[in-house]
Amino acid sequence: MDLCFLKYDFREEMKKNCYSWQEVLFALENKIITVEDVIEYATYIIDENTRGFDVVLEITCLNSDEDIYPYLQELIKLEESQDIASLKNKWLYLILKWLYEKRNEINNVLQVIEEIYELFDYPDSIISFVRYMPSDAGDLGSIQLNRERLFKNWEQYLATFEEEHLFL
Repeated sequence: MDLCFLKYDFREEMKKNCYSWQEVLFALENKIITVEDVIEYATYIIDENTRGFDVVLEITCLNSDEDIYPYLQELIKLEESQDIASLKNKWLYLILKWLYEKRNEINNVLQVIEEIYELFDYPDSIISFVRYMPSDAGDLGSIQLNRERLFKNWEQYLATFEEEHLFL
């Protein structure tokens, strides 16, 4: 998976959400974020009560060309294990939420959703707002009405995910 094309603004988004080190590693490995983003995140969250303080402090001192993976592995050992599906679903949600907030600034945002659909291995959870997928409700008679339905379905996906996962 390579989502570099999105230019996902992790440095802004990290202020809105809390991330496990497993989530950070997943995003780094899948090119959602960069090593620089991880260093910035460590700098943002560090305080004397941070679990793994010494390792997080070491990350804040790294250069972007240094190997960050051993440090992340050390921090992950301090966490309860998360399954890959959960990590993937959270990042799918976070990216789609960010994209929804930026939808008026991004050219052909529905095409970007199609690319995300493919990169995340065609998740059933977002079929209802992938443009080329058939709708259970059928054609509404105009491109504009069909497009509006896609955006409503997208908004509904976000609301349902937030409700089910207790996002504020």
